[in-house]
Amino acid sequence: MKVVSKWPLSGLLLAVLLVFTASVAFGQPVSLTVFDPTGTIEVKEAFAPRIADLSGIKICEVSNDGWEVTRMLPLVRSLLEDKFPGISFVTYDNFPQGIFDIDINSIGDMVQAQGCQAAILGNAG
Repeated sequence: MKVVSKWPLSGLLLAVLLVFTASVAFGQPVSLTVFDPTGTIEVKEAFAPRIADLSGIKICEVSNDGWEVTRMLPLVRSLLEDKFPGISFVTYDNFPQGIFDIDINSIGDMVQAQGCQAAILGNAG
């Protein structure tokens, strides 16, 4: 019979706590290596070049129609318009919305066809 812990990280956390406690008690330095739980250790290539200044550029909004999109994207748009002169937007209602309606193979082409230099992809649902 295999026993599976309901708390799989509890053993690891206990081991780290014991090592830390012992090292403090005996005056030894502690060195821990922590890995990113997503498996990423080093970013070797960014998704796209970052834009230094948003002033005067066109941004496309793409939405998965998630949480409060009708409130959040207009708010983000307003905040960016206040901060960056000449910024413009192609709003999310100009694109397919929803996780099943957005074709991941063509959405990038749709954004480029609108002449956008950047895109805001949201909202988490």
